[in-house]
Parts: sequence; structure tokens; C-alpha cells
Amino acid sequence: MNSRRNKLENIKEILSVSSGDIIGGAIVSFFWLYLASVIDVDEYGKISYFMGIAGLGYIIALIGTRNTITVYSAKNFSAYSTLAALSIIFGIISTITVFFLVNKFDSSLLLSMYVINEISLGYIIGKRLFKIYSIYVLIQKSLTVVFGLVFYYIIGPDGIILGISLSYVHFGIIFYKILKTNKISKSQLDGKYGFIMNNYFINIIGGVKSNLDKIIIAPLFGLTIMGNYALILQFYALLALVPMTVSKIFLPQDAQGIPNDKSKYLIFLIAVVISITSFTISPYLIPIFFKNFIHATDGIRILSLGVIPTVASMLLSSRLLGLEKSKYVIIGYLFFVIPLILGIILSRNYGIIGITMSYVAGLSLSAIYYAIVTKSLKIK
Repeated sequence: MNSRRNKLENIKEILSVSSGDIIGGAIVSFFWLYLASVIDVDEYGKISYFMGIAGLGYIIALIGTRNTITVYSAKNFSAYSTLAALSIIFGIISTITVFFLVNKFDSSLLLSMYVINEISLGYIIGKRLFKIYSIYVLIQKSLTVVFGLVFYYIIGPDGIILGISLSYVHFGIIFYKILKTNKISKSQLDGKYGFIMNNYFINIIGGVKSNLDKIIIAPLFGLTIMGNYALILQFYALLALVPMTVSKIFLPQDAQGIPNDKSKYLIFLIAVVISITSFTISPYLIPIFFKNFIHATDGIRILSLGVIPTVASMLLSSRLLGLEKSKYVIIGYLFFVIPLILGIILSRNYGIIGITMSYVAGLSLSAIYYAIVTKSLKIK
């Protein structure tokens, strides 16, 4: 009876999270695909470059990572309020630093909003408030389109990042609630520094994974290659949207020891089908809808294959994080980041194909490592 109840609850949670993330993610993906059809490749690359700077800056500031907040709020450890306060303090410092480095107010503002967003979503997921999660995510994704297009047509391409920054403003409500929930005290972190710092370094490496490639590619290859690469990543994000969205609910379940193996197998199978389908049909679609990005076609096919190891890594690392074995996740991230960065640097003569092959190689090595660790630790 309990097993059946857990399965039904699992399905409800999957539907709650999916309804917000899948619809919202699709809205934003099509927003970026629409922009690719109306602005030139260089401008597209420039936007991605400055968003990469903001993304790396907020990752450095985020002491209380989403995974840490999720686990501690799921277990009702009061430390998450203190971590949220520390994160916003470091976020302000990082915001000021980025402003003086690149002289871009919109990128600096986006950095601060990223911090508030990550902390808030970690809390909501940890408390398993999945309906609220969907509502907040849908509002943010919808505002991205509204503000992004409004500021684009008023200011031009330079207004897009400002519009995206303002789309996160409603998360301030949740963030304020987090700060007020528990008394902020350094003593709340006693005995938890190991797990907190391991997750922080995981996030740092994840931030390098998500943003450093953009920061390197723009000056090394130019904005045209950067623009094509940015479009490839948008397709990759769209392909991974469904399996990665559903995977988010597994961390609080793994932290609480709730069985979810069959659900994980199903999500992995979906990822395989999506990957193979995209690899097959993308060469026919890109020339029709994105004539300016014709050189991105091969890269989209290659990175389509990366959806499979991406989802595998997410599912396996969730179990490790739920058991607070975060040091293994750090190593797994390194297995991705190092081949990616080295591959980009060594790909001057291979362009987009070399960059995307490096990306998939890193994803695959990371997934293989997680599988080996899971088996060696005899984790079910």
C-alpha cells in the first residue's frame, strides 16, 4: 500500500514540476530561436558572451547553492537562511566587481537576480512545493519573453539582457521569506562546512561548464562562431528540457530515501529517443528556419548526442548528493570541464565541430565516472 502511495505521489510531483519547467523552458527556447531569426549572428554571440560573464560571477558568489538549499530545506535544517544571507552579500560584491570590469549595468543586474533565483528555487524544491515552483517558473519564463522583446524593440539587442534581468523580480518574495524563516546565525553551519563547500565547488565547476566556454570562445574564435555556438546550446537545452526537468524532483526524493528507480529508467529512455531523433532530422530543419546559422548544423547534430550522457549524469549524481557524497560529484564535474576547456583551446582549426565534440566527450566521461562510482559504492 505504501509503495503504491509513493508511486502516485511520485507521478503527481513529476507532473507538477514538468508543467512549469517544460512549458516555461519551451517558451524561453522559442524566444531565443525567434531572436536568432531576427538578429545577426554576431549580436547573438555578443549577448551570450555577456550573459556568460554574469553567469560565472553569480556562481562564484553563490555560497548556498541550489542543491545545498534543497537538501537542507528538505531535511528542515535551519542553515539555509544563513546560507541565503551569505549568498546575497557575496552576490552584491560580485555584482559591483562585474560592473567595473565590463561596464555593463544589465549584466551586473542579471548576476544579482540569478543569485536570488537559485536560492529561492532550491528552497521551493526542498519543501516539495512543486505547484508553487511551477507558477513562479512560468511567470519568470513569460516575463523573459515580454520584457526581452519590449526592451529589444525599444533599445535594440542591448536591451535583451536588461529585460531578462527584470523577469526574476518576483522571486524576491520567496527570498525574503527564506531570510525571515529562521534566525541567521553562523552557528547553524557548524558541522556542515564539508557538505556546503563540496556543493559550492560542484557549483563552481558547473558554472565553469555552463559559462567559461562562452567567455573563452568569443575572444578566441570571434563573435560569429560564438553566435553559432550559442544557437547550438539553445537546441541542446531544448532537447534536454523534458528529461532534465523531471530529474529535478529526484534530489529531494533521494535525500529522503524515497524509491524512484523505475522513474529514472523511464527518463533515461526518453533522453535516448530525443537524442537520436534530433540527430536524424536537424540537418533538414536548420537550413529552412535559420539561414544565417547554417554553419551550426553539424554542431547541433553532434551535441544532440550529448543529451544521453547529460541525463545519465544528472540521475546518478542525484543519488550521490542525496547521500551527501558530494565529493564524488565534484570529481565528475571535473571529468566534464577539463576535456571541454582543453578541447576548445585545441580546436582553433576545427571550429564548431571541434568545440561540440569536446563538449560531448566531457559529458560522456563524466557519466561513465558516475556509473563506476555508483557501482563501486554499491549504491542501488
